[in-house]
Amino acid sequence: MSSTEHARRHPRALTPATLDKLRVVLERAVDTGRYVSPRKLAKKLGYSSPDRALRKFPGLCNVLKTFKNQATKVRQNELRIKLKHSLTKQSVPTLDEIAGELGMSSSSWLRSLEPALCDQVLEAREKQKKDDLKRTKNLLESAGKVGRVLPLKQFCWQADIPLSVVVTHLPEQKSRYEARYQTWRVKQRAIREEKFRRDVERAVSAIRRSGEFPSVGRVVDSNPGLSSAGWDKIAYAIQEALES
Repeated sequence: MSSTEHARRHPRALTPATLDKLRVVLERAVDTGRYVSPRKLAKKLGYSSPDRALRKFPGLCNVLKTFKNQATKVRQNELRIKLKHSLTKQSVPTLDEIAGELGMSSSSWLRSLEPALCDQVLEAREKQKKDDLKRTKNLLESAGKVGRVLPLKQFCWQADIPLSVVVTHLPEQKSRYEARYQTWRVKQRAIREEKFRRDVERAVSAIRRSGEFPSVGRVVDSNPGLSSAGWDKIAYAIQEALES
């Protein structure tokens, strides 16, 4: 037979000696000034059904209950202050984040103690999400209409926008931005090609005026920046310049 089964079948007798031990334990608990469960204290002394024994010490039990009520009020006030402070932050934290800062494993108890304030936090979070989404939408719509257009990933990083938000919530804006980016890339490529062609033409004209044949080597010597285009491309551009 286990000790638990034994205690259930043979509850501790309410003798003066056992009650005196319980009284001493309860008095020590009161002296700490902090709440301790009277039932747990009685069970540690062997009382499997401690309520009958605790009724012998209503005064001590009431003092411990007062400690509990005071601790609950202090804790609830701490929660209330934390929740109100969270509402003043630029980025309102989630209830689970607030609970974590308060040492709670989840926000369930937070919701049960301060439902109204928790609802305010949830409403503030929802408004913040809508405002952030609106700001992101406006940024995407205006970006790239003037000047350089960045790749979407780089743009989101610089603007401090989660790429996942754009992909999930703003698919139309994402598509339009990427179309502007592709258009900008094509335009920049055309500008580079035109500049390259003109640079080759100028080099060819200068070399021919000096009475020499505009070979690739001479063209590159006259404008070293052209070398990055590659030998074949330069040769083709020289041929076009000679035929124009």
